Amino acid sequence: MDPECAQLLPHVCAILVDKSLLVSDDSIFQKLQDWFKSLAKTVQVDQLLEENQCIVGILERVLNMEYKDNNLYAFTMRLTGILAASEEGFEFLQRKNIVEDYFGAFTLTSLIWENINVKMAWIDGLLDMIQHKIALHFLQTIGGMQVMINLQKDSSMFVACAANNLMAHAFITSTKIDGEPGMANITDLSDNACLLLSHLVQSLSSGCPSITSQAMKTLAVIFKGCTDVLAEIVWWDIMNSINSLLDQNPVRNVVNLEEMLLTAIRIPVFQNPNCNLWVTVKKALKNMHMTQSISLAAEILKLGNCPQDVNLQAMSVFLYPFHYILKRSATHCEHPGVENNPLYEPVDAEYVMAMKSSCIPVLGLCLRQVRELCEMNSIKVEMPHRPVLNSIVTLLQFCIGQAASELSSGLSFSKKMIGCLRVQKAALDAIQALSHWTMNKESLEQTYNVLFAYLENSGSDVTIIKKTLQALLKWLRVSSEPEHNESWEHSIIFLNTLWPLIVKRLCSPNWEHRDTMLEFAAELVDTLQDQESFKQAISASGVPQLVLDLLKDPESYVRSSAVSCLGRLVTIDNLHLRLEDAMSTETLKREILVPNFLNILSEDTDAFPRRAVMKVFVEWQKLDYIQTFHEPEKLLFRILHVAKEDCDWEVKVNALELANIFVDKTFETRVANSCPYTVGLPTNTRVSGISEMVKRCDQVGLFPCLLDALCDCDRMVALKACEILLSLKSKLDGKDTCSSNSELNGIEWLEGNLRNWRLQSQHGALTLDAQDKTWARDILNKIDLVSIESSLSMGSSYSDQTPQSLLQDIQTALWGGDEQDADCY
Repeated sequence: MDPECAQLLPHVCAILVDKSLLVSDDSIFQKLQDWFKSLAKTVQVDQLLEENQCIVGILERVLNMEYKDNNLYAFTMRLTGILAASEEGFEFLQRKNIVEDYFGAFTLTSLIWENINVKMAWIDGLLDMIQHKIALHFLQTIGGMQVMINLQKDSSMFVACAANNLMAHAFITSTKIDGEPGMANITDLSDNACLLLSHLVQSLSSGCPSITSQAMKTLAVIFKGCTDVLAEIVWWDIMNSINSLLDQNPVRNVVNLEEMLLTAIRIPVFQNPNCNLWVTVKKALKNMHMTQSISLAAEILKLGNCPQDVNLQAMSVFLYPFHYILKRSATHCEHPGVENNPLYEPVDAEYVMAMKSSCIPVLGLCLRQVRELCEMNSIKVEMPHRPVLNSIVTLLQFCIGQAASELSSGLSFSKKMIGCLRVQKAALDAIQALSHWTMNKESLEQTYNVLFAYLENSGSDVTIIKKTLQALLKWLRVSSEPEHNESWEHSIIFLNTLWPLIVKRLCSPNWEHRDTMLEFAAELVDTLQDQESFKQAISASGVPQLVLDLLKDPESYVRSSAVSCLGRLVTIDNLHLRLEDAMSTETLKREILVPNFLNILSEDTDAFPRRAVMKVFVEWQKLDYIQTFHEPEKLLFRILHVAKEDCDWEVKVNALELANIFVDKTFETRVANSCPYTVGLPTNTRVSGISEMVKRCDQVGLFPCLLDALCDCDRMVALKACEILLSLKSKLDGKDTCSSNSELNGIEWLEGNLRNWRLQSQHGALTLDAQDKTWARDILNKIDLVSIESSLSMGSSYSDQTPQSLLQDIQTALWGGDEQDADCY
């Protein structure tokens, strides 16, 4: 331990146990606990305790306090567990009965044991402590196994779950330390491990749902951490109990069985197709509740290392809800590939699907899993593409009342689905994922038709419209790929029918509809701008003119989306706008948009449109579009001048990004134009080149913009400006600037000089821009940019996080009484 910490620690310990200064901020204890845990890994614990008697002192004083504070007691209990994790630490503390008092009868029989925090501390302490044989023996002598068993039944879910983890940890550690060297069966396990395993088997057969559930959770944790040999021993011991649970009619008390089985089948020793674990897995797929069966089936299909017969059964179980949907549609006989009688049907399938409360979660689960399975490169059993797509399309039609059925069961099912947003969202996400599958005319038509119906439906929720457009965009993107030429022909035909609907939505009185459609149009351009037929279609659609008109929309979100959309639309060559006389057109060019964008940047009262304008300008600067304009320097000067006065920090940061790109491109041009044969010539040639670059920077008002931003009250703005100035300084000096200098000045000096220059300007003196051309480099050479960047990078929430500072924080905060809390972050 550092001498400074050793000096502070006794004072902190004394403050913590002072009854008038009970700590209300739990983060103090957590930070101290974390520090002690890291310290115990780097030092000899008995020596640490010998040299710092205050640690033992606080442990003893808390035990002897007449009134025991729950939080402080829990902290010292956890600390005892941390220090006793090594044998020498355990023996040192046990000589003073500290370990036994905290984890034995003294605590277990006192009133403080009723507190949840204390129970959790007991568990956490033992989790840290049980690393060696002495701790395992101690656990047995205090009756710790029975305490763990009792905590599994605790009313607190957190305590019960933590007890499961402790029991699994104790079991695995016990087999590692006390087990026979070549163990092959249960008789080779230690006494502690046998006791715990016997308890788990009894719990599985208890008939009590909560007890059985906790036992399965514990077994899942054991399977995650045990060896192949131990896994086999455990499975042989619990196998009959698990099968007995699955043989019940109906099956009960198997809430966490799915998790346990999935953990077990990932263990290499069970990969053999003839392993009896797979018999249990197949029984679980058939007999468990439908939700559990489908979830288990989906995970099995994802694994890819299961026997083929298990994969086939899993696929059949997983497809049952899709089969159920098609059987209830009026056209189910038209869907090839769906079996009239599924090979494997969950035992409670009909009952579950007949009830809305249980049917909707099952459908949601299936649709989510379909999406995940579609995104996987390969699964061992191929999913039948067309029937699944037909089923999801039919389900979407049911949800808006467009799928008719002559069957009474079909009518009942369709009524349950009408207006169900949860199913619609999941189905639209799934149908988006199905675009990965092989396309054909039929799949495109039925997908486009149902998505169009959702967009056309006036009652569609805005979230549903967004998901519909996302799915539509995905199908259009995939169909536009070179290998899908035939599909793209159908897509362009569909797009021609879609434009009037897009126009209608852009004119909707609902601003969210207008905004959503603008975002879709922008993404559509991004996705399809290389397709000549798309360019022609959007040019003739009337959409560009509407988007331009929406720059004046009363809603700021819509104006922002219109700016972004126009930024994308101008990437399309020869895109025409219809002029006011309606008889002539004008090509949409960037130059036409600049006045509109500058007007928004300087006059719009909402930040979102101004941010969007700056992002478009930044993109144009990256792609060298601004350099093609008439007098580009004047335009950049205007943008930077307006943006630096903006009250929104994001607008300023984007303006600085624009400036940064300008700097990079300006100096890249100089380097590119430099002749390699000038190396070694007199330096005045280089100075001339630098002066030219500085002149260009002055023309756009770069230095005033960056220096003002460096003094900005928003940290992100100042940091961005500082980074650009550091880069610029290295370019001007021809070397990296990476060290601080005590003779350089800080922000206060710069702010004072900027104020003086502005005063001179107001009184008719030279303006900042008109001064000697060396002023910028002089300022850069006088500012300590490295220190400023370091300070800004720390952030407003930064604090020294050394152990010494932690102890100082606690001492300072608690010395004054209850009203102060330590800033331990």
